[in-house]
Amino acid sequence: MDSARAPSASRSPSKAWVCRYPEKALWIAVAAYAGASHRLDLRGVIAAATIGDNLGFWIGRAVGTRLTVRYGARLRITERGLRLGRYLFVRLGGKVVLFGRFVTMLRALAGLLAGMSDMGWGGFLTLNVASRVL
Repeated sequence: MDSARAPSASRSPSKAWVCRYPEKALWIAVAAYAGASHRLDLRGVIAAATIGDNLGFWIGRAVGTRLTVRYGARLRITERGLRLGRYLFVRLGGKVVLFGRFVTMLRALAGLLAGMSDMGWGGFLTLNVASRVL
């Protein structure tokens, strides 16, 4: 057995999937809860997701740039990628929030990037809620 491949061969595919895609694992847990209890309100799910995006916005506004510069390499965020994200928000901010819901990584980072790019909170909130309706 090749020693370079031993650690990856022993890793369970399901564990690797959960670590790489935590939001997908959360949705599966929510779906299981909804199926078992029949007590999941769609309004609550939308409200919780909107609150989460707004939390990301405020974190981005308060400390996003400092944290990204300091820990970005650990998260595989390059300075070039950060500059690209900021450029997109300066140039296309509203469109990125509105249609970013349909792009995997952008969906997760839209709030954080909007806060880091000094987008107005009112505009972000309006476009974030509108993107959920789409």
